[in-house]
Amino acid sequence: VMSLEGRGFSAAVLAAWKRTLPALNALQLAAINDYGVLDGENLVVVAPTSSGKTMIGELAALHAAAHRRRTVFLLPLKALVADKRRYFTALYGGHGVRIVEATGESDDVSSVLRGQYDLGLFTYEKFASLALTYPHILDQVSVVVIDEVQMLADESRGANLEFLMTVIATRSSEGARLQLIALSGVVGDTNGLER
Repeated sequence: VMSLEGRGFSAAVLAAWKRTLPALNALQLAAINDYGVLDGENLVVVAPTSSGKTMIGELAALHAAAHRRRTVFLLPLKALVADKRRYFTALYGGHGVRIVEATGESDDVSSVLRGQYDLGLFTYEKFASLALTYPHILDQVSVVVIDEVQMLADESRGANLEFLMTVIATRSSEGARLQLIALSGVVGDTNGLER
């Protein structure tokens, strides 16, 4: 973890990682050294559960936060958003990283609309709704981490995720520089998803 010194991360974040992560694993090192996760490159990470995929998204997110840019984490379920919020708040909240979440109709999104956050945690549907209603929020975002991207193949929810990814891709093609990191726990043929 300390090999990340000089890569723009605060000493506090490095210390938090050092306490919770004995060392970066081969997947995370490859993302850094071979695939440019800290250089703004887009990635599709396909690896088994508990392989360290989320840390690759965290690396990009905390690198962006260190440079005063925002990241959104998109997750399929409210429970996953709540779990990530607790985890991120415990790990990063005391180090000046502003974390927000929104999953339902009654959530206060005023801080999101004003760009007053570093890490935003959303369900796919909530972020799609926000991006359509308030398109300027995509202008505020530098990194998008889509967790469980294999949901694209889900008959009931895949269309929502595909629509959201199309909105993000359209925004990128209009000149916004968004880094997209797609995380999948389903190992095997990606059917060209990386393209």
